[in-house]
Amino acid sequence: MKSNDKIWIGTNEGVRIYENESITSPFSENKYLSSSITCMERLNNEVFLIGTKSNGVLVIKNDTVFDVINKDEGLMSNLIRKIHVDNQNTIWVGTQKGISRLNYVGANNQEIFNISTAHGLVSGEVIDVCPYRDMIFVATPKGLVEFDRTQINNNTIPPPIYIASLTINEKARIITGNNQFNYKENNINLSYVGLNYRSLGEVEYQYRMLGIDTTWVSTKTRDVRYPALQPGEYTFEVKAKNEDGIWSEPTGLPFTINPPFWLTWWFILLEVVAGALLIYLFFKYRIKQLTKKSELEKRMIELELKALRSQMNPHFIFNTLNSIQHYIVDNDFRSTNKYLTKFAKLIRTVLNLSEKNVITIQEEVDMLKLYMDLERMRFEKAFDYELEIGEEVDLDYDEIPSMLIQPYIENAIWHGLMNKKEKGLIKIGINLKENYLCCRVLDNGIGRKKAAEIKAKRNIKRKSVGMTITKERLELINNNDVSVDIVDLEDEKGNALGTQVDIKIPYKN
Repeated sequence: MKSNDKIWIGTNEGVRIYENESITSPFSENKYLSSSITCMERLNNEVFLIGTKSNGVLVIKNDTVFDVINKDEGLMSNLIRKIHVDNQNTIWVGTQKGISRLNYVGANNQEIFNISTAHGLVSGEVIDVCPYRDMIFVATPKGLVEFDRTQINNNTIPPPIYIASLTINEKARIITGNNQFNYKENNINLSYVGLNYRSLGEVEYQYRMLGIDTTWVSTKTRDVRYPALQPGEYTFEVKAKNEDGIWSEPTGLPFTINPPFWLTWWFILLEVVAGALLIYLFFKYRIKQLTKKSELEKRMIELELKALRSQMNPHFIFNTLNSIQHYIVDNDFRSTNKYLTKFAKLIRTVLNLSEKNVITIQEEVDMLKLYMDLERMRFEKAFDYELEIGEEVDLDYDEIPSMLIQPYIENAIWHGLMNKKEKGLIKIGINLKENYLCCRVLDNGIGRKKAAEIKAKRNIKRKSVGMTITKERLELINNNDVSVDIVDLEDEKGNALGTQVDIKIPYKN
């Protein structure tokens, strides 16, 4: 192909240039012009076209690649066999999979119409293309094909699509307007068919199952299986494409898989009520037993029971049941089960720890994580927390009074963070300093002063006694050799930055 004073030569190793009686390879670093070349054809005085084996059609202007036309723009294939420009400046491109007709206007501006075996070609592999008047002659490995280019039109009619059959647990079922299945009927196979005779059975489909995913999945098969659907409401949708890329409107099949009775809202609510009743009876039984001990033991027991009640009081249980009921009403059975599991685990943990005066720091940390995870879930992750344990602390050996830190965390959540518009943060630190076990609870809430004002405005009469009870327990256990300091954090202008609680307990090796 001659361009200016140069001759472009296409080879299997890219373009060579013949100039001044010598052949050079000036495009060895060019991604397109160093690839295998199959053909060349002039479009006009300024532009010519190059066919490649892997990059489609290259548009050359001023000795550079001006534009690239490939499958992404709509060509049948990137492997080009032949390019021919007719007297109407229509570009005919023979590819490995059929013919592409191009009306090229400029860079990224072309109209492409594809002709394949679905339109009558005896083979998708095109060897040569030659227009003559209104006829197009196409050479293929299976023979010569001719057609009238004036009769080529896009098929704008999408293929009709039908859901042919429904199989559940390997048994055929009749499709009705109200498809209700039980939880065991969850192995579902759906068959569908798109009627497009010109595609010779090679119809492209897209399907999706609303209730699982909204993404369309492309396939050429005519059935799909869902082997283990969970209870819920679903709609299966499928659509088909004709030979010219026109998609039909989706055809849908709605159905419902009903949950087993033990996952229905009324049964879960019954379980919750029964669990709460058992917890109440257990507490009542424990109180009767503990009242039989000595006066000092009675005093310790009363304080421990108050501490226990301050953490797992009826108000907390009531709010938890409301949260569970909210998930049930929303049919969010996964969240309901997750919440119930964490709630039951926290109840068991608190009951176990209530029998001990001291526990390991690891037990305290595990209980705090479980409590804060449950509160974060209940308040829709309105706050985060961080736990920092000093390297000198032995989690499995060092001990701490049971349920020591939880009341201060509860106070920080309810009074410091819940009235804060931004997302809150609680930091808990446990370290050893100068023969003292130092525990710190730090929040970035609104501060005690602001919390008291809000409480007064809302006329809240509920009194939090968890911190007072905890301090009294510590004084009895440690013979008053313990300190609890609460500091209101403020910036230079006196604005509240949060609250810091420091607890110091004598450390025993």
